[in-house]
Amino acid sequence: MRNLWVVIKKEYLEIVKTKGFFIGVVLAPLIMGAFMFIPSLLARKIKQEQLKLAVVDQAGWMYAKLDSVLADTLPDGKKAYLLSSIDYDSKTFEEEKKRLAQKILDGKLDAFLVIPFGIETGAPPQYYSKTAGNIIVRERLENRISDAVVARRLAERGVVLADLKKVLRGVEIESNQVSEKGTAKTSFFSVFLSSFFLVMILFSMVLSYGQHLARSIVEEKNTRIVEVLTSSATPFQLLMGKMLGLGAASLSQVGLMALLGFLLGAPALRWVGMENVQGIFNSTVVINFFVYVVLGYFLYTSIFAILGAISNSDQEVQNMTAPIVWAMVLPMVIGFVVAEKSNADWVTTLSLVPFFTPTLMMMRISFSPPPWSQLFASYAIMILTIMAMGWLAAKIFRVGILMYGKRPTLPELVRWVRYK
Repeated sequence: MRNLWVVIKKEYLEIVKTKGFFIGVVLAPLIMGAFMFIPSLLARKIKQEQLKLAVVDQAGWMYAKLDSVLADTLPDGKKAYLLSSIDYDSKTFEEEKKRLAQKILDGKLDAFLVIPFGIETGAPPQYYSKTAGNIIVRERLENRISDAVVARRLAERGVVLADLKKVLRGVEIESNQVSEKGTAKTSFFSVFLSSFFLVMILFSMVLSYGQHLARSIVEEKNTRIVEVLTSSATPFQLLMGKMLGLGAASLSQVGLMALLGFLLGAPALRWVGMENVQGIFNSTVVINFFVYVVLGYFLYTSIFAILGAISNSDQEVQNMTAPIVWAMVLPMVIGFVVAEKSNADWVTTLSLVPFFTPTLMMMRISFSPPPWSQLFASYAIMILTIMAMGWLAAKIFRVGILMYGKRPTLPELVRWVRYK
């Protein structure tokens, strides 16, 4: 027992004493949060600039409409769209387009818009700018021009557009999630991002510590340190010590992340305008997150221990990691389907397959918590699988750590497992 504790302590301190451990506590959630929240934040917070837009109105009536409907203002009070009308002459039209294009290249103009004859019957306007990426501006112009054209068509038939919009105004459904604790307003976007965030934390913790275990075993094999270690501790004690030590380190890291989230999460969510996400992190979600971090860690580190024991280099370990990564990534690939049909029979069945359980169950819990009977069934199945994989890992580990050279074949692995 003393030898086991020594190995656990060694593996734990080797991780938590490094600067990378504490950097990971802060950076891991920040980076994952950045991927999910920054695009929408930038769309709201990015500095808007005045758009200098020249309009060539061949139709003869559109410019006046645009000048009145594009009345948006910037935070400093300036007009968002600075329009200028360009006189139209059919004989010199092409030369005028070249002159306007040159103004864009010289920075004197941001864009110019050509309103064609027959716009009322479907002739498309032409928008010219130096960049093709200003989707927001183009969509706004499309909407305003469409409204003006539709209003003109309706006016010819004696219908007022404003009255028609009132009649045709749609209905938006407010989404409310029902649980045993009552009902609460929610949104698909917020729930999906939150569940994806938790799954990514779980995925990164299990994968990074599992790979660290495999690389550690390979390094000790190649440097012959393992021969010294096995003279003081049994292979089983060595394996369990490594798994428990790294497991304690991963839980410490997740716990520190949770503490930072508790202290800083609310202000950060208010800053990005997503306060409604806080209600998603209820006790059921948080408790099960830690449960599946622990279960997922021991399941996958058992597999990584086997990979480390039968490999002779980091490259060999890396080559055999792909199936494990895909098993954990699959729930994220089908995330939208799981969100739509979280309690479908095939989703329930797949979530009880132990290699998919941690990530898939976390997504199901976030969208529509399954009954506790299914949760307890998933715990039991994972524990039994961990015991089986741990037994298999211990059998292979005790022989593999002392084997060098070529990677063993499947019949050789079977013989290793049968050794007494």
